[in-house]
Amino acid sequence: MQTALEILAPILATLASALVPILVAALVQWFRKLGIEIEANHRDALQSALTNAAMLALARGAGQNAPQVAIDYVKRSVPDAVKTFGLDNRRIAELLLPKITEAKVQAGKPVEPSA
Repeated sequence: MQTALEILAPILATLASALVPILVAALVQWFRKLGIEIEANHRDALQSALTNAAMLALARGAGQNAPQVAIDYVKRSVPDAVKTFGLDNRRIAELLLPKITEAKVQAGKPVEPSA
């Protein structure tokens, strides 16, 4: 019995040393894929929140606080996405503009040309 272990020990050690790099590479790929999927989920959630915020701003009309209400909506709805992409109020407002235009077109409202 002991002789079998003595024979197998170097073989198992060699096999383990060969498998560890393969296992590490597979884990690295899995973590990368997981990171990409998380980013995609954040992006999709952000797009949905921007669309909803644009409809909210449109429903509020031309009120002075409508843009800020929309920005606050996005920040409350998807705080992780806002943090992940490093969005500030100005950038959120920029991302909202096309969504508001789209919401106006869908609602049949006039769209003013932007500068």
